Amino acid sequence: MHIYCRQDLLLNSINNVLKACSTKTTMPILECILLTATNNKLTLVGNNLELGIESTIDANVYNEGCIALEAKIFSEIIRRMPGEVIEISTDENYMTSIISEKSKFQIAGQSGQDFPALPNVDKVNACTINQTDLKEMIRQTIFSVAQDETRPILTGEMLQVKNNSLNMVAVDGYRISYRKMELSNENDDIEVVIPGRTLGEINKILSSEENETVDIYFSDKHVLFDLGDSKVVSRLLEGDFLRYEQVF
Repeated sequence: MHIYCRQDLLLNSINNVLKACSTKTTMPILECILLTATNNKLTLVGNNLELGIESTIDANVYNEGCIALEAKIFSEIIRRMPGEVIEISTDENYMTSIISEKSKFQIAGQSGQDFPALPNVDKVNACTINQTDLKEMIRQTIFSVAQDETRPILTGEMLQVKNNSLNMVAVDGYRISYRKMELSNENDDIEVVIPGRTLGEINKILSSEENETVDIYFSDKHVLFDLGDSKVVSRLLEGDFLRYEQVF
């Protein structure tokens, strides 16, 4: 792999996918960021098997390929690079050179083929909402997510699509937070519970621009948030959530 890309774009993508990189794991590959270069795009992926984040930026790709680099080390190197343009190249032994102006680093990588793929979620029947609206809905409800894991289902928020509305509900056993948003497009009814940590990380990635939207897709066990250049995939929590309508 041999590419050139902008330092600011690369660093922003690294900061996004770092949120899904493991720090303590029996699988060292999960402590890495996967870099894949193809079609003048560089895609970065972090995946801890419960939360996966993908971010894509423009790049000049001279040789396509993929490499897995230790996330913390790679992040620190790019953060300290002095120039606006970063050159990244790898050899057949996965040794990676990172160059910017007069600075050059070499770090050992791992085969990108060993990195676990993100779960596949079919992009059908999208629930579309403005990123600013979703950001506000999360902010107004997430403080009621339970921190006590004796009831794991309450460590997440229920996301419910019903009667052409998107509802978000959080319960910690003492309080309930409920937020409703009308949807502009018709959707099938659905009810899932998303881990609170996932929503907290998504909230940091969501844009504050008024006209940017996010498409939400669901499978039996996962949810996909498609923000365009960034994608977040999370497992869903299993169990019976509180019947909040009865409480109200």
